Amino acid sequence: STPGEIVLDPSGKNAYVIADPSANTPLQSSFSIDPGTHVLSPLANQPMGVTGVPQGITIDPSGKFVYMTFTSTAPGVEVAGRLRDPNTGLLSVITGSPFGNTGGSGARSITVTPSGSFVLTANFNSNNVSVLSLNTTTGVLNNIGGSPFAAGAGPNAIALDPTGKFVFVTNQTSNNLSVYTANTVAGGLAPVGGSPFVTGSGPQWVAADPAGKFVYVSNTDGTISGFSLNASTGALTPITGSPFSVGAGLTNIVFVHP
Repeated sequence: STPGEIVLDPSGKNAYVIADPSANTPLQSSFSIDPGTHVLSPLANQPMGVTGVPQGITIDPSGKFVYMTFTSTAPGVEVAGRLRDPNTGLLSVITGSPFGNTGGSGARSITVTPSGSFVLTANFNSNNVSVLSLNTTTGVLNNIGGSPFAAGAGPNAIALDPTGKFVFVTNQTSNNLSVYTANTVAGGLAPVGGSPFVTGSGPQWVAADPAGKFVYVSNTDGTISGFSLNASTGALTPITGSPFSVGAGLTNIVFVHP
C-alpha cells in the first residue's frame, strides 16, 4: 500500500517501486512492462523484503544494478544493492550489501551518475551528501575519499544534469538548493559560486531538463522554483516569474519528453 518512488530500467522492460516512507513498509516491488499494452505484471518473487524502510531508489545507466536507501539503526550503513537479471528483471542481493554511506545519516534520495561510476545519496540527518564509487562488474559500492560533502539543512533530494558535471541537492529545512561541480573522474564535489540558491519553502524534489538548460524544484508551499543553468559554471539564475504557484502538497517533479 501507499506506493512511493518508481524507476524504470533503461530498456523500459521493468518497473521497480518502493513504498512511500510514510507507510513504514520494508518492501520493494518489481514488475514487467508489456511492450504493446504497457500493462504492469508483478514478477514472480515480488515483493521483496528490504532491511529497514526504503527511502529512495535508483537504477544504474546499464540497467544492471538497483540501489535503495533505507532507514537503519546503524547510521552510515544505509544503501541496499540489488543485481538485476536482464532477461527476467528479477533482483537478487549484491554480495556485501548493505553498503556504507560512511559519515552520513538518514539517507534519502539516491542517484547514479550518467557514467555509471558513482552513486550519490542525500543524507537528511547529517546535512551532507555521500559519494560512493560503483564497481561496474560486481555492483559493490565504496565511499570515495573526502565523502561525505557538506550540504544545507535537511538534504532531501538529489539530481544531476545530463552530463553529470553538476549535482543539485534540495535542502528541505534551510529552504535552498545546493549546487556542486562534480569531478567526473574522482567523484568529488565542490560548491559552485553562489550556492546555495534560495527556493520556495520546504523544497522537496529537483530535476534538470534533458537539454541541461533549466533546473526546477518542487516546494511544499505549493510552488515550483525555476532556474536557468549556466552550463559552464553551474550557477543558477531564477527564471522570470519564479517561483510558480501550482497548488499545495507538491512532492516529486520530473521532465516528460518524447
